[in-house]
Amino acid sequence: MDWFDAAFSVGMAWNQIGLMIGGLVLILIGGAILGNFAYWRMKAWRFTATIVGVRVEPGSKDQNIYYPILEYMTPDGQTVEATADGGSSLLGNKIPGKRVRILVMRSDPETVRIKGYFLPILGVILLLPGLGLMVAGLRLAEFNIYTLVVGLAFLGYIGFKISKFIKPKDAWENVSEFQQRKSDERKEKRAAMKILDKAEIMKLIKGQDKVNRFWVPFMLVIGLSVAVLGGYLAKDMAALLAVGETVEGRVVDLKSEYSSDSTTYYPVVAYQRLTGETVEFKSKVGSNPPMNQTGDMVRVLYDPDKLDKAMIDRGIWNWAASGGCIIGGLLLTWLALGTFAGMRRRARL
Repeated sequence: MDWFDAAFSVGMAWNQIGLMIGGLVLILIGGAILGNFAYWRMKAWRFTATIVGVRVEPGSKDQNIYYPILEYMTPDGQTVEATADGGSSLLGNKIPGKRVRILVMRSDPETVRIKGYFLPILGVILLLPGLGLMVAGLRLAEFNIYTLVVGLAFLGYIGFKISKFIKPKDAWENVSEFQQRKSDERKEKRAAMKILDKAEIMKLIKGQDKVNRFWVPFMLVIGLSVAVLGGYLAKDMAALLAVGETVEGRVVDLKSEYSSDSTTYYPVVAYQRLTGETVEFKSKVGSNPPMNQTGDMVRVLYDPDKLDKAMIDRGIWNWAASGGCIIGGLLLTWLALGTFAGMRRRARL
């Protein structure tokens, strides 16, 4: 093996490891978000609270983070005021006087969170692509000396970085001590933040709504366009499945296409139609590392009436493009409509 082949093999190994590591990171983040959501559901009381103010944390590039101050009454009649554990750069849903449902940690009445489903949705959005990347990485991986060396080097680098954050053994904390310390730090940080009154909040909201009036139409058009594209792709796939034939094919070549910083490999597949005619086509789906190698046997789905309409049959993954467009487009449309509805409500105040 010459130096070129060795360098190519190391590059392929790095891409394979990177695919699996990327998937693992998304799985860990998405899983952590879903786990945190479940933990709050199990450990928290549920109350109705009133937003009485907003604390502001200065952010980079004037993107401040706003935390609602919540006031609620416990079953024994005690009034508690606490700052929510999560904030955002949006103020439209934090107008003083608004009634909201909250979760309150049983172990600390001042640790509160506004009840909602943004976090589990975000967790699923991260988890599912992570699982897809991990499965793809495991399917595509060719375990050899290069993947072993690259994998060990990557793990060594990660271990070295993590070691910098490990405290001496005499400074270790148990779970309850860690949670208490983080809670105290969070409260101290919140207490140092500036509190905005309703007049200041409404002034900032008017500024945000002025910007939203420009962006919301674009978001709506893009969301609807992407959703319609997804519907078209889904219709096209359903039509192919309705009339298509499936046969075995063989990957006979890999076509590489270069961009400024990467290479994408597209499998070229040869298959024999039921009429006995042998046809070749280049898959429209490429990747790096390649999803198939020369000589691999694959299932081919083709339209018997259209010579140029053929694809590698990947089962449920055939719907990935259309499903992703529909879900992404509908989410963007929902966000645009929700923002517009909020602007209309605030305009009547």
